[in-house]
Amino acid sequence: MRSEMIYHEQEYDVIMIEREQLITEQEINQNILGIEHANLNYHCCFEVKEYRLFLRECEIVCANGYRAVLQETNQEVLDSEEHVIHSNSVLMIPNTYSGSVVIGRDLICTELEWQTYENKSSCYSYEEVIELIFSQGVLVTTINHSRAMKRVRMNLECGYRTLDKKKDVRCIQKFLRDSFVGDYKEQLL
Repeated sequence: MRSEMIYHEQEYDVIMIEREQLITEQEINQNILGIEHANLNYHCCFEVKEYRLFLRECEIVCANGYRAVLQETNQEVLDSEEHVIHSNSVLMIPNTYSGSVVIGRDLICTELEWQTYENKSSCYSYEEVIELIFSQGVLVTTINHSRAMKRVRMNLECGYRTLDKKKDVRCIQKFLRDSFVGDYKEQLL
């Protein structure tokens, strides 16, 4: 699953999720698609609006090539000259996720070694990193970790730490575990 989040009208990548996923495959399979078991690849966009978490849109691709884009389309609003002023095409389904989510914006691509497995970027590869804490879909608090991630990048750039040494990797992982509120297990590096 690949996810994005709109927060303060800015688009962020979802880097880490404390619990397995913001939307479980079971919810998508049974509630949205009406099927029990399927091999799915999906991309979701969430939005935090007025301290609530919403599913804004969801694109699902099944193994056999079936593709579904879940959006709610509202009527287009026309002005007096029959020109389209705006049309709305967002889903905005309330989400009841409880846990923490780390989001990032402005990916820094100066060091290739910062990139990790499965084409996912490390949390410290982003210029802006924010941790959002939710309780039943309500945003409880936010923590800006941008300075801590800059500290990790600087240690790597200056050669104080390297991802080639297990001791340095463990040190970076411990620093990240101590920095974040949520328990992200093996997602930290």
